[in-house]
Amino acid sequence: MLKTVYVYFIFTLCVFMRVSAQNGIQTEIDSLSKIVNDPEVSLPEKIYSMGSLSTLYHIQGDSVNKTKFLEEARDLALRQTDRKYMIYVYYHELYEITRTYPKDTARIYGVIDSIYAEIAHTADREAQALGYQTTGYAKYLLIPGYDFGDIYKSLSIAEKLPDKSPRKYRILTWLYYALTMKTLSAGGENYKNNLQLMLQAAEKAGDRNFICEALSQQLAYTYSRSPEDQSKFLEHFERLEDYISRNGPAIRCDFYAEAVHFLLYLYTHADIPDPDERYKKSIGKYVENCKKISVNNPYFHRGLLNIEILEATTRKDYAKLEELKLQKIADRKANGEHFRIWADFYDLGSFYLTEKRYQQAAEALEKSLSYYVDYTNAQLTEQQTIAEVKFETEKKENELKLARTRNTFLSIIAVLVVCFSIFLTVYFKKRHTRIRLQKENAEQQKENAEQRAQLLQYEKENAEQRALLLQYEKEVTQKRLISSNLRIQKKNEILEKIRKKINDSEIRKLIRTDYASDRDYADYDRVFGEIHPEFFEILQEKAFPQKLTQLELRYCAYIYMNKGNKDIARDLDVSNNTVQSNKNYLKKKLKLGKNITLDAFIQSINVRPLTLPPPELDV
Repeated sequence: MLKTVYVYFIFTLCVFMRVSAQNGIQTEIDSLSKIVNDPEVSLPEKIYSMGSLSTLYHIQGDSVNKTKFLEEARDLALRQTDRKYMIYVYYHELYEITRTYPKDTARIYGVIDSIYAEIAHTADREAQALGYQTTGYAKYLLIPGYDFGDIYKSLSIAEKLPDKSPRKYRILTWLYYALTMKTLSAGGENYKNNLQLMLQAAEKAGDRNFICEALSQQLAYTYSRSPEDQSKFLEHFERLEDYISRNGPAIRCDFYAEAVHFLLYLYTHADIPDPDERYKKSIGKYVENCKKISVNNPYFHRGLLNIEILEATTRKDYAKLEELKLQKIADRKANGEHFRIWADFYDLGSFYLTEKRYQQAAEALEKSLSYYVDYTNAQLTEQQTIAEVKFETEKKENELKLARTRNTFLSIIAVLVVCFSIFLTVYFKKRHTRIRLQKENAEQQKENAEQRAQLLQYEKENAEQRALLLQYEKEVTQKRLISSNLRIQKKNEILEKIRKKINDSEIRKLIRTDYASDRDYADYDRVFGEIHPEFFEILQEKAFPQKLTQLELRYCAYIYMNKGNKDIARDLDVSNNTVQSNKNYLKKKLKLGKNITLDAFIQSINVRPLTLPPPELDV
């Protein structure tokens, strides 16, 4: 149990006390400087790289270059139309101000509000994911028990970004890292899943630092949860050792030091059967490498102190251990990190108690208590400041809501007044229009009455003229039909006489053909159709859905002209029985009842005769 607690304590300490080394950081600075100076690099990448340079110089303690690159990134972003570029600037600015002590809470919340404003004014989903990631991390550092709301928002956006998005997996790596830290103390499947997702995202992003971080966490988790499972523990141990041996120069030294610290602790404290001498040599090499790169680097020197303290503890070199612990406290004081000193004095007091140096233990524990009180007061002050900032923020939000409500209410009243004014205007206009129309209608009705009287008189006179004209048309039509019929009959009689007197079969056949063609009455049908254009249409409508043939229509025309069966048989060169049979079939086709004869029905059809002006008629 003590081993588990120690592993998590060291792990958490390493997470929140990130250190840097000149070799790893300088490599990143050189790489980012090339991007910034490359004219072919896209604008977002250039602004993002300037911000990253500012962060790296902040870690190195170079305030001049830190301010220079951050201001250059800000100036370049402010000249752009899209607000997403400012999110990149705020991302690095917030990273820096959250790592100062004491924290400037008001400024942090001011930047958070600025990021929210930029998120609302850009449609770039990648920038939105980065913005929520930044605000979520800041709140995570400020608010105890933070619910990770912005982290989950960022995650939901980042997971939907296309794979070609340049920062998708970098964002996802950090988000899964944050979720891993949230579930660190609880462990279990959530922690394990988040850890695996972080490793996968880091591999896709090609981020060696977070790959090393994930492998370190996997090793710590395996040992703390299943110390008896030697095969699994050794598998993760070998994987981490192999990774830093192959990628050591490319890993940033704070991640590198953390991995070395884990390997050293677990190698010396875990119950490894028959430990390989190779591991001992490799770990010794890593420790020596850490000592070399810590030269002239006060930030990384503190990470080295943790490794040296672990070595001294393993060797039980208590004099060296006391010296290192006092040196660590002095380093914290020099760098203004008073919020961590109470834990160092407590650790020193525990060491003195182990050595039975009770007077020194009491002094160390008293100092620990004093620093802890200061730390607690600082925390309370910070929380009070956060509460005040939140109160002011909520107050402003409530004032804005109240103002929006008041404006909405006034807008509604204004709209109602305008609508009422429009209603009155429309009402009186319609009323005036209605009165005017009534007067105009009365005058119009008077005029219409006079016009109707004149029209009735005109129609009466016109009706008399139409009656005379209809009678005239009827007489003309009858004359045309009679004349046509007489000419055809006369011709047929002559042809019949010739046919009887001539014995030549060919001539008889030609005469019979001509005779038959005359019986088709093509000219008769045409004339009849011109005189009575609606007659055939009425018959076809009556027979629908069936359709009358041309011969059946001719039968109807003959009947309409009052021709009997004998006349029709002679004209069509058929027998009387054929005529009667066709008339019976035609009656069925016209759907006539038993009490209605075909002749009566056809004679009852009232068609409008063709109206021809008298001068144009050919009698």
